[in-house]
Amino acid sequence: MRNLPFVVQPKRKPEPVRVGTETSGYFELQRLGYLSVGEKAAYQQVVTNKEGVQVLRALVNKVATEQGMAVDKAHDLISKLLQSQKLTKKEEQTLEIYTQDILEMLEVFSRETVHTQMIMATVLLISRLDPEWTIDDTSKLEPDVIAQLAELFQAEENRSLGNLSFLQTKEEPSQGKEEPQEPQPAT
Repeated sequence: MRNLPFVVQPKRKPEPVRVGTETSGYFELQRLGYLSVGEKAAYQQVVTNKEGVQVLRALVNKVATEQGMAVDKAHDLISKLLQSQKLTKKEEQTLEIYTQDILEMLEVFSRETVHTQMIMATVLLISRLDPEWTIDDTSKLEPDVIAQLAELFQAEENRSLGNLSFLQTKEEPSQGKEEPQEPQPAT
């Protein structure tokens, strides 16, 4: 990769992050603190036409038409259900009619979650490890590794520099040694 001739060097340096488990083995990727434009574009290209959005839209339109309510009210009602917000008795009765449709929509959402994680993992592996990597290669990884890569992708997308739940950098955690305490001022 070519570098820009910065007058002032970026403050944030890439840091190696270990991904994996003892069972799967570990490998390192660079944590940049952001997703590159190419990484974002590759991800968006794949996930823009999600089936779940189409299923949700169809259900909203069905509820609105059959119940004689505005589309935005039907959307709010289904969103309330999806966000586990308290429903009124009338709202419960209305949605009960669509139980099968709702279950099918949730199944699609569940499948898409796994697919989305695989896409996130694949994008990072292609851009930061191996340009020849494929989604088929990702599908052969352990689920924990895919979940860790998806977590890293989301942290990078949010420009989050906080700890990742699986984060293990090159420094090994202290092995039972107590950290020195700062002296406390006398009161």
